[in-house]
Amino acid sequence: HSVFPNSTDADFDFARSSTATRVNSNGFIESVASGQARLNYKIEGGLVNTKPSLLLEPQSTNLITYSKDFTNSYWTKSGTSITANVITSPDGTLNASKLVEDTSSGTHKISTSIISVSSADIHTYSIYVKSAGRTKIGIREEQHAGKYVTFNLLTKAVISNTGLTANIIDFSNDWMRIDFSQNSGGALEKFSFFLLDDGYTSGNPSLYSYTGNGTSGVHIFGAQLEQSSYSTSFIPTNGSTQTRAAET
Repeated sequence: HSVFPNSTDADFDFARSSTATRVNSNGFIESVASGQARLNYKIEGGLVNTKPSLLLEPQSTNLITYSKDFTNSYWTKSGTSITANVITSPDGTLNASKLVEDTSSGTHKISTSIISVSSADIHTYSIYVKSAGRTKIGIREEQHAGKYVTFNLLTKAVISNTGLTANIIDFSNDWMRIDFSQNSGGALEKFSFFLLDDGYTSGNPSLYSYTGNGTSGVHIFGAQLEQSSYSTSFIPTNGSTQTRAAET
């Protein structure tokens, strides 16, 4: 991009050897071809900023192999079920799922399969969520460390936190992206996403029990786990891990 009259004075070389995603001017996540620079439109307070910025990120890999298909057996449901393709997702298509609590008394959650990670590094888990009757949720690492964080989607605040770095970020159309970062204490991790009712105030979500009503829950989309101290742009997966190449 050069100031008119156009010359080559402001030109620069750009490279990325994979596809990647950005937020477009309509506020939706979209894929950008390999080798194409990303002009990303930041969302602030649920509104799309009209001035884009050049998005440059390091290489990152989504270690969750089914980032959007929560019906897959990769995701274990306990006290819950998944209704697929019920609402427009952050990518603008009808492909977001609803995590629905059943009528049992106990915990209501969905869990990943066990994931291999680099044991000495910081990893960040993120997911897009939207209230669908429940406004409180929790995420817990269940394989070894047992750390957790819980969120209030209504007030957009962290409720409980075991010393993790956690964020809740506005997206468009009442979606939010929530994340937390932690040092991996071992080579294997497993994450559970808990529904919590209005009676929840604090504490470990895996110990919190309530009787579900069979209809309430939250909409979910775009789960991601990456070796990073912060969440990067969404990397879709469908059966295997996927890597976004670094931009230079």
